[in-house]
Amino acid sequence: MNLQEQALIAAADDPVRAFTRLWTRKEAILKYYGTGIIDDLHSVLNNVPKNVKIDTFDHTDYVLSIAYTSNSATSRRVSNTSTSRCKVSSVNSLNRDASK
Repeated sequence: MNLQEQALIAAADDPVRAFTRLWTRKEAILKYYGTGIIDDLHSVLNNVPKNVKIDTFDHTDYVLSIAYTSNSATSRRVSNTSTSRCKVSSVNSLNRDASK
C-alpha cells in the first residue's frame, strides 16, 4: 500500500475492511490487465483508464470488487448496465478469526 492508502487504513473505523476494500480493488484491476501481482501495487489504482470502472460492494463478511469496461463516458453500476462487459472480480473474506 502507498502512503495515502496506509493513512486511509489507519484512520478508518474498521481498518480490516478498509484494507480489504483497497486490496480487492487492486486485485480486480490487476486481473483486468492480466498481469497479476507483478505490477506496481503502490500505484496500480492511480492509472486506471477512464473507460475501466471498478465497483466495490460490501457484505457483512465479504468485500467484492469488479473491474469492467464501460461503454459509457459516465460511471454506471454493473447491475444497471447491459452494455458493460464484466471482465474480472476479486472477493475476499473479512474473517478475522483464522480458526474458523
